[in-house]
Amino acid sequence: MAYFRETGLPDPAYTASATAAGTMVPLQDGKNVIVYDVLSSAACELRDGSSPGQVMMYVPAGHSNLTSPIKWTTGKPVELIGTSNITITYDVV
Repeated sequence: MAYFRETGLPDPAYTASATAAGTMVPLQDGKNVIVYDVLSSAACELRDGSSPGQVMMYVPAGHSNLTSPIKWTTGKPVELIGTSNITITYDVV
């Protein structure tokens, strides 16, 4: 996160990819996932893994370079809902 604060750019150290519904970033006990950038082949949703799952982001097809990163609920995983070739750039703080 310090790299982002200093430069305004995401640190590309963490990426996750998926092609079908499921967990993209596993549970982060006591920590937060910060999503900076999303690339998707089709529209889908990213949820926080709670039941039934809070929609954290509706992802349109294409590239979504977030000017304001999205902070996930503390301790929750990032889950993909839908079928899409998707890659996210994120950090854990």
